[in-house]
Amino acid sequence: MQALLPKSSLGCTATGCARSGRRAPAFTGIQERFISALRWCGDAGADALIDGWDAFDDYGRSLACVALGLLDARSAADRLWTFFERTHSDSTTHWVGPLWGLIDFADARAADALLDLLLGQRVFYERYGFLSRSGDRRAVLPLLAVTLDGPQSLRADASWALTGIAHRLGREGLREALNEADDPAMTPPEVIDTLVDRIFRFSGQDVERHFEAFYSRTLSSPASRGAFERPH
Repeated sequence: MQALLPKSSLGCTATGCARSGRRAPAFTGIQERFISALRWCGDAGADALIDGWDAFDDYGRSLACVALGLLDARSAADRLWTFFERTHSDSTTHWVGPLWGLIDFADARAADALLDLLLGQRVFYERYGFLSRSGDRRAVLPLLAVTLDGPQSLRADASWALTGIAHRLGREGLREALNEADDPAMTPPEVIDTLVDRIFRFSGQDVERHFEAFYSRTLSSPASRGAFERPH
Protein backbone atom coordinates (compact mmCIF):
# COMPACT_ATOMS: atom_id res chain seq x y z
CA MET A 1 0.00 0.00 0.00
CA GLN A 2 2.92 2.35 0.68
CA ALA A 3 3.95 2.07 -2.94
CA LEU A 4 0.51 3.26 -4.03
CA LEU A 5 0.63 6.43 -1.94
CA PRO A 6 3.25 6.74 0.81
CA LYS A 7 1.96 8.02 4.11
CA SER A 8 4.81 10.52 4.19
CA SER A 9 3.57 12.03 0.93
CA LEU A 10 0.10 12.55 2.34
CA GLY A 11 1.52 14.02 5.50
CA CYS A 12 3.77 16.50 3.71
CA THR A 13 0.93 17.65 1.50
CA ALA A 14 -1.44 18.12 4.44
CA THR A 15 1.20 19.92 6.49
CA GLY A 16 1.99 22.27 3.66
CA CYS A 17 -1.67 23.15 3.31
CA ALA A 18 -2.00 23.85 7.01
CA ARG A 19 1.02 26.13 7.06
CA SER A 20 -0.08 28.13 4.06
CA GLY A 21 -3.73 28.23 5.08
CA ARG A 22 -4.67 26.76 1.70
CA ARG A 23 -5.38 23.24 0.50
CA ALA A 24 -3.04 21.89 -2.15
CA PRO A 25 -5.25 21.70 -5.27
CA ALA A 26 -4.42 18.04 -5.94
CA PHE A 27 -4.76 16.79 -2.36
CA THR A 28 -8.52 16.26 -2.37
CA GLY A 29 -8.37 14.24 -5.58
CA ILE A 30 -5.43 12.20 -4.30
CA GLN A 31 -7.37 11.26 -1.18
CA GLU A 32 -10.45 10.29 -3.19
CA ARG A 33 -8.48 8.03 -5.54
CA PHE A 34 -6.45 6.48 -2.75
CA ILE A 35 -9.45 5.72 -0.55
CA SER A 36 -11.55 4.49 -3.49
CA ALA A 37 -8.79 2.03 -4.42
CA LEU A 38 -8.41 0.76 -0.85
CA ARG A 39 -12.16 0.15 -0.61
CA TRP A 40 -11.59 -2.98 -2.77
CA CYS A 41 -8.51 -4.27 -0.92
CA GLY A 42 -10.14 -6.17 1.94
CA ASP A 43 -8.41 -6.32 5.30
CA ALA A 44 -5.21 -4.86 3.84
CA GLY A 45 -7.19 -1.88 2.60
CA ALA A 46 -8.75 -1.34 6.02
CA ASP A 47 -5.32 -1.51 7.67
CA ALA A 48 -3.95 1.03 5.19
CA LEU A 49 -6.84 3.41 5.88
CA ILE A 50 -6.18 3.22 9.61
CA ASP A 51 -2.43 3.70 9.07
CA GLY A 52 -3.07 6.78 6.94
CA TRP A 53 -5.77 8.26 9.16
CA ASP A 54 -3.69 11.05 10.68
CA ALA A 55 -2.44 12.13 7.25
CA PHE A 56 -5.95 12.68 5.85
CA ASP A 57 -7.84 15.93 6.32
CA ASP A 58 -11.39 15.72 7.70
CA TYR A 59 -12.87 15.27 4.23
CA GLY A 60 -10.53 12.33 3.66
CA ARG A 61 -11.34 10.88 7.06
CA SER A 62 -15.04 11.13 6.24
CA LEU A 63 -14.51 9.14 3.04
CA ALA A 64 -12.29 6.69 4.91
CA CYS A 65 -15.15 6.08 7.36
CA VAL A 66 -17.41 5.13 4.44
CA ALA A 67 -14.78 2.78 3.04
CA LEU A 68 -14.17 1.18 6.44
CA GLY A 69 -17.90 0.52 6.73
CA LEU A 70 -17.98 -1.09 3.29
CA LEU A 71 -14.96 -3.18 4.32
CA ASP A 72 -16.77 -4.23 7.52
CA ALA A 73 -13.76 -3.12 9.58
CA ARG A 74 -15.69 -3.17 12.86
CA SER A 75 -12.57 -2.78 14.97
CA ALA A 76 -12.54 0.84 13.74
CA ALA A 77 -15.99 1.61 15.20
CA ASP A 78 -14.68 3.61 18.17
CA ARG A 79 -12.49 5.67 15.85
CA LEU A 80 -15.52 6.48 13.67
CA TRP A 81 -17.62 7.42 16.68
CA THR A 82 -14.91 9.71 18.03
CA PHE A 83 -14.67 11.42 14.64
CA PHE A 84 -18.46 11.83 14.50
CA GLU A 85 -18.55 13.38 17.97
CA ARG A 86 -15.80 15.82 17.05
CA THR A 87 -17.37 16.96 13.79
CA HIS A 88 -21.16 16.69 14.14
CA SER A 89 -21.53 20.26 15.39
CA ASP A 90 -19.50 21.66 12.49
CA SER A 91 -21.03 23.48 9.57
CA THR A 92 -19.57 20.85 7.21
CA THR A 93 -21.04 17.42 6.46
CA HIS A 94 -17.88 15.50 7.36
CA TRP A 95 -19.83 13.75 10.14
CA VAL A 96 -21.98 11.96 7.54
CA GLY A 97 -19.10 9.60 6.68
CA PRO A 98 -18.79 8.06 10.15
CA LEU A 99 -22.55 7.56 10.24
CA TRP A 100 -22.33 5.55 7.00
CA GLY A 101 -19.65 3.37 8.59
CA LEU A 102 -21.41 2.90 11.92
CA ILE A 103 -24.64 1.97 10.14
CA ASP A 104 -22.77 -0.63 8.06
CA PHE A 105 -21.34 -2.00 11.32
CA ALA A 106 -24.87 -2.17 12.82
CA ASP A 107 -23.42 -0.16 15.72
CA ALA A 108 -26.10 0.91 18.21
CA ARG A 109 -24.54 4.36 18.51
CA ALA A 110 -25.75 5.15 15.00
CA ALA A 111 -29.37 4.94 16.20
CA ASP A 112 -28.56 7.25 19.12
CA ALA A 113 -26.96 9.81 16.79
CA LEU A 114 -29.80 9.63 14.27
CA LEU A 115 -32.40 10.20 16.97
CA ASP A 116 -30.56 13.27 18.24
CA LEU A 117 -30.28 14.63 14.69
CA LEU A 118 -33.97 13.96 14.04
CA LEU A 119 -35.16 15.59 17.26
CA GLY A 120 -32.80 18.49 16.64
CA GLN A 121 -34.33 18.91 13.17
CA ARG A 122 -30.88 18.68 11.59
CA VAL A 123 -31.38 18.74 7.83
CA PHE A 124 -29.09 16.60 5.70
CA TYR A 125 -29.57 14.62 2.52
CA GLU A 126 -29.10 11.17 4.06
CA ARG A 127 -31.44 11.69 7.03
CA TYR A 128 -34.36 9.44 6.08
CA GLY A 129 -32.30 6.85 4.22
CA PHE A 130 -30.15 6.46 7.33
CA LEU A 131 -33.19 6.18 9.58
CA SER A 132 -34.69 3.52 7.33
CA ARG A 133 -31.58 1.40 7.90
CA SER A 134 -30.67 2.16 11.48
CA GLY A 135 -33.43 4.08 13.27
CA ASP A 136 -34.96 2.34 16.28
CA ARG A 137 -38.31 2.45 18.08
CA ARG A 138 -37.51 5.85 19.61
CA ALA A 139 -37.71 7.37 16.11
CA VAL A 140 -41.19 6.00 15.38
CA LEU A 141 -43.27 8.82 16.87
CA PRO A 142 -41.09 11.69 15.55
CA LEU A 143 -41.20 10.15 12.07
CA LEU A 144 -44.94 9.64 12.29
CA ALA A 145 -45.31 13.33 13.16
CA VAL A 146 -43.39 14.29 10.02
CA THR A 147 -45.41 11.83 7.94
CA LEU A 148 -48.74 13.26 9.12
CA ASP A 149 -47.98 16.94 9.74
CA GLY A 150 -44.56 17.74 8.32
CA PRO A 151 -43.75 19.66 5.14
CA GLN A 152 -45.22 17.98 2.08
CA SER A 153 -41.76 17.58 0.56
CA LEU A 154 -40.61 15.43 3.49
CA ARG A 155 -43.63 13.25 4.14
CA ALA A 156 -42.93 10.51 1.60
CA ASP A 157 -39.33 9.88 2.67
CA ALA A 158 -40.30 10.04 6.35
CA SER A 159 -43.01 7.46 5.69
CA TRP A 160 -40.56 5.15 3.91
CA ALA A 161 -38.08 5.51 6.79
CA LEU A 162 -40.85 4.66 9.25
CA THR A 163 -41.72 1.57 7.21
CA GLY A 164 -38.08 0.46 7.27
CA ILE A 165 -37.99 0.72 11.06
CA ALA A 166 -41.36 -1.04 11.33
CA HIS A 167 -40.09 -4.10 9.49
CA ARG A 168 -37.23 -4.41 11.97
CA LEU A 169 -39.55 -4.01 14.95
CA GLY A 170 -42.33 -6.27 13.68
CA ARG A 171 -46.03 -5.50 13.99
CA GLU A 172 -46.19 -5.92 17.76
CA GLY A 173 -43.01 -3.90 18.31
CA LEU A 174 -44.40 -1.11 16.15
CA ARG A 175 -47.69 -1.19 18.04
CA GLU A 176 -45.80 -0.84 21.33
CA ALA A 177 -43.80 2.09 19.97
CA LEU A 178 -46.98 3.83 18.82
CA ASN A 179 -48.50 3.32 22.26
CA GLU A 180 -45.65 5.31 23.82
CA ALA A 181 -47.35 8.59 22.91
CA ASP A 182 -47.70 11.17 25.69
CA ASP A 183 -51.38 10.36 26.13
CA PRO A 184 -52.01 6.86 24.74
CA ALA A 185 -55.53 6.89 26.19
CA MET A 186 -56.42 9.48 23.55
CA THR A 187 -55.52 7.01 20.79
CA PRO A 188 -58.02 4.14 20.61
CA PRO A 189 -56.60 0.67 19.84
CA GLU A 190 -58.44 0.58 16.52
CA VAL A 191 -56.60 3.74 15.43
CA ILE A 192 -53.28 2.12 16.34
CA ASP A 193 -54.26 -0.98 14.37
CA THR A 194 -55.12 1.16 11.35
CA LEU A 195 -51.76 2.94 11.57
CA VAL A 196 -49.90 -0.37 11.81
CA ASP A 197 -51.72 -1.73 8.77
CA ARG A 198 -51.02 1.45 6.84
CA ILE A 199 -47.30 1.41 7.68
CA PHE A 200 -46.99 -2.27 6.72
CA ARG A 201 -48.59 -1.77 3.31
CA PHE A 202 -45.11 -1.88 1.81
CA SER A 203 -42.46 -4.54 2.27
CA GLY A 204 -38.88 -4.21 3.43
CA GLN A 205 -37.84 -4.80 -0.19
CA ASP A 206 -39.98 -1.84 -1.23
CA VAL A 207 -38.10 0.31 1.29
CA GLU A 208 -34.76 -0.86 -0.08
CA ARG A 209 -35.85 -0.01 -3.61
CA HIS A 210 -36.93 3.48 -2.55
CA PHE A 211 -33.65 4.13 -0.74
CA GLU A 212 -31.58 2.03 -3.14
CA ALA A 213 -28.35 4.03 -2.80
CA PHE A 214 -28.44 3.57 0.98
CA TYR A 215 -28.55 -0.21 0.77
CA SER A 216 -26.11 -0.81 -2.10
CA ARG A 217 -22.62 -2.07 -1.27
CA THR A 218 -21.34 -2.13 -4.85
CA LEU A 219 -20.69 1.57 -5.49
CA SER A 220 -17.37 2.25 -7.16
CA SER A 221 -16.32 5.06 -4.82
CA PRO A 222 -17.06 5.98 -1.20
CA ALA A 223 -17.65 9.54 -2.40
CA SER A 224 -20.60 8.36 -4.50
CA ARG A 225 -22.48 7.20 -1.40
CA GLY A 226 -23.73 10.61 -0.41
CA ALA A 227 -23.71 14.35 -0.72
CA PHE A 228 -20.29 14.92 0.83
CA GLU A 229 -19.11 18.50 1.06
CA ARG A 230 -16.10 18.39 -1.23
CA PRO A 231 -13.51 21.04 -0.29
CA HIS A 232 -12.49 23.65 -2.85
